[in-house]
Amino acid sequence: MENLLEDDSENLLRISSDEYWVGDFMRRKENHSIVRVPDEFLEDRFNTIGLDRYIDNLEEVYNSVLDKGPRGNFKEESSLYYLIHQRYIFTKSGLEAVLDKVMSREYGACPRVGCRSVGVIPIGLSDRPQVSSTKIYCHSCVNVYEASGTLQLLDGCAWGRSFPHFLILTHSYHFPSRTCEEYIPRIYGLRICSHDDNDSLSEDN
Repeated sequence: MENLLEDDSENLLRISSDEYWVGDFMRRKENHSIVRVPDEFLEDRFNTIGLDRYIDNLEEVYNSVLDKGPRGNFKEESSLYYLIHQRYIFTKSGLEAVLDKVMSREYGACPRVGCRSVGVIPIGLSDRPQVSSTKIYCHSCVNVYEASGTLQLLDGCAWGRSFPHFLILTHSYHFPSRTCEEYIPRIYGLRICSHDDNDSLSEDN
């Protein structure tokens, strides 16, 4: 009987939490890859300073996200959450949360053969919302690729342009110096002379 009561209370808690704006937001498939911003960080007004450059009616939108006001434009509300998320992942706990996902290849692996399936880091091509979708960055070959699956549906401003480089800088022991193996074209074991090699030979002559 006690177990049934515990199960019922857990179900009620889950249902009630999903009725909150953040609960509804996090259940959407495109948001499964982001880190849930802790309530204390989300509720700290300091973390929204300057975001009125990107969000019209910031106060109204912010109150909607905090369930302190009626819901309005969900796209604007989502953009605000992404921008706050962009700031949160630069904190110690935020960095570690994303690092765990990178190490477990939750964001995928580099498609380049020479990188040997190293885990990639999500990146945005802009810090502004509604400009570009999330891409993936490989620290091994130092290239940016298109994301796949639901990750490609996520607004890139959730990460911003600087995040991968800051993550690598602060957790360098997880990201050894460039390890990508360059493919060398050969015919019957002989290396093919490139156009650049031919040009340099011509200059020497």
